[in-house]
Amino acid sequence: MPKQPAFPGLRHAMKKKQTRREKFLAEMDAVVPWMRLLALIEPHYPKVGPKGAALDPIDEHINRIIAMVRARVEHPFRVLKRQFGYLKTRYRGLAKNRAQLFTLFALGNLFLVRRKLMP
Repeated sequence: MPKQPAFPGLRHAMKKKQTRREKFLAEMDAVVPWMRLLALIEPHYPKVGPKGAALDPIDEHINRIIAMVRARVEHPFRVLKRQFGYLKTRYRGLAKNRAQLFTLFALGNLFLVRRKLMP
């Protein structure tokens, strides 16, 4: 149930100075035909289906490609974190942190191909 406004509150609301933002929005409401704009934009927004509904085959294919790329990119970071313990960046300067990351990624690459390198 909304509260009924009191007289002191109304007096304060009438005295309140209009901000630049409120002036701008009032001008924009007068100039821009929002309903026509929304009707023009609406067909280009994707329709949201029910949660858990089956995706289109093209969307499934796109999701699979994105997941494959993500797996290829995230795997070296997993090696750095788990095998070499690089969980936090120490504040030692940009050059030292960069050099450490280069070294760790080089070791990570060797770690990932270790079976191919060993006889």
